[in-house]
Amino acid sequence: MPLVFQMPATFNTKSYDAVAGLGARVNSQAWRGFTNGWHAVAYRFRGADEASTRFSQSMARASLDNSERYEQEEALFSFCFNALSALECFYFAAYHLGAMTQQHGVRRAPTGAQPTTSPITGHLQPGLPWCPVVTGAFDQAAAPP
Repeated sequence: MPLVFQMPATFNTKSYDAVAGLGARVNSQAWRGFTNGWHAVAYRFRGADEASTRFSQSMARASLDNSERYEQEEALFSFCFNALSALECFYFAAYHLGAMTQQHGVRRAPTGAQPTTSPITGHLQPGLPWCPVVTGAFDQAAAPP
């Protein structure tokens, strides 16, 4: 389901909608979990962007008034909360995407296992052969800078 509300110019709506539109192919609880998390990424991204704008505008006024200070604190808190929540929502979506592949041999790492930088696509592709857009996006997001 594509986004039906305005997003900031820095948000890649085309790629986001391409991934969200794949849901019509799957009818499972795991896919619904993925799409719920995926939609929440957009909501939290927009919230962080709006808070960033409010904070920047308030700082530009350079007032030391208590009311202005409150606006700055609220906007900064809102930005941090929304930005962190966007990451949490992304990992919530990733968890459910992985859950869809459980039947295809993907298993959780043992407790205490060291993190790996192996490509995510290699783990998800067998369970999601129809979904190279999603698996490629995860590889790109996990790639070292």
